[in-house]
Amino acid sequence: MDEEIDLEALARDCDEEFFIAGGPGGQHRNKVESGVRLTHRATGFVVTATERRSQAANRRVALERMAEKIAESRRVEKPRRPTRPSRAKKEARLAEKKHRSDIKRSRRADEDKPDSQKQSGTGRKPRPSLPLGVPVARFAAVPS
Repeated sequence: MDEEIDLEALARDCDEEFFIAGGPGGQHRNKVESGVRLTHRATGFVVTATERRSQAANRRVALERMAEKIAESRRVEKPRRPTRPSRAKKEARLAEKKHRSDIKRSRRADEDKPDSQKQSGTGRKPRPSLPLGVPVARFAAVPS
């Protein structure tokens, strides 16, 4: 019951504007001014509701949104106290950076080696160039 009283009091503090909402919902929604726009005179906040086909339902939704918006603006945000990372976190981050650096450095070193000496970076066995058990003659070039 208190919520309805609050919403009615809020409605007295707002300017209501009705408009054609448009969108899905058929002829009723596209021809009737069922969209509601509320402007709170004291703060200048504006909210709209166009989800429903009913103007009364949209008005109630808009009033609820306005109440939430005003409550959010009155909420005092607790200031953040800056913190520093612990020594263990710093060491873990540096260890991870060193590990990544080693991986990249090994990739660069592999680029300088001939193909026969390169390591595969995936850790898997290299795929054979021909499927096993298939005669080589099947893959021979066709004379043109």
